[in-house]
Amino acid sequence: MATSTIVCVPHVSEEEENYLRMHLLVTGISPRAVRILFDKEFHPSQLDASIKNGYGTLSDMKKKRVINTAQWNLLFPRGDKGEGLDPCRSVLLPHKCTEGHINIVQLLLENKADINKCKDDEASPLFIACQQGHKDIVQRLLDHNADINKCNKCEESPLYASCEFNKADIVHLLLNNNADINKCSVDEMSPLFIACQVGHTNIVQLLLDNKSDINKCKADDASPLFIACQEGNTNVVQLLLDNRADINKSLLFNLNPVIFAKVRNIKTKLQIILR
Repeated sequence: MATSTIVCVPHVSEEEENYLRMHLLVTGISPRAVRILFDKEFHPSQLDASIKNGYGTLSDMKKKRVINTAQWNLLFPRGDKGEGLDPCRSVLLPHKCTEGHINIVQLLLENKADINKCKDDEASPLFIACQQGHKDIVQRLLDHNADINKCNKCEESPLYASCEFNKADIVHLLLNNNADINKCSVDEMSPLFIACQVGHTNIVQLLLDNKSDINKCKADDASPLFIACQEGNTNVVQLLLDNRADINKSLLFNLNPVIFAKVRNIKTKLQIILR
């Protein structure tokens, strides 16, 4: 007589059943859903550009260990044939100049990073290093023949940025490497003009010692002396006068520094100008 085998199926609790459902969802369906959503947000043809543009965010995630080394290497792999860093190296250089990582900057340069590659605002690695005050990186970039006069979208040069942010040692370094001392911004503001406007007396002195055009006006005909009077930078006014700035250099409508000081009734400035 044939016998039948009775299979006893253990009871599955509601909690266990939910776990199985979740497991199948995560391992079977979720990867495909994520792939669809990811490709919709970051199309494969644009993925490289998206990674480059998001470098700063990704770098922060790596520092916080949200992204591990293996994942980072997938995003920014090295070439297989000694070709150096991936195409992102050109984007990396401006970022590393901002952060002041001299060793990484050197590594990028050795791997043929584009030394004059600019960010979206057309700021070059040299411009950024000057603005941030990273003298060692500025020197390294100059040693590798960075364009010393390459401007950002406002036509501000690395020297201009150094003057604006009071980086005297970098101003000296740039001038020693033949930076254009009178190269102006889009509205014709020279490095001397911006230094006078913000009141960096030491920078003004350095520029004058290197034969900066003391009377070079901006687009609206305001002179360095005029802007120094307008901003109340008395020490700069005195320095300009000591170096024979043209006291009658006019602004539009013939509003020269003397007339401006009278109109504003700024006695201390007027006394300096008239004595």
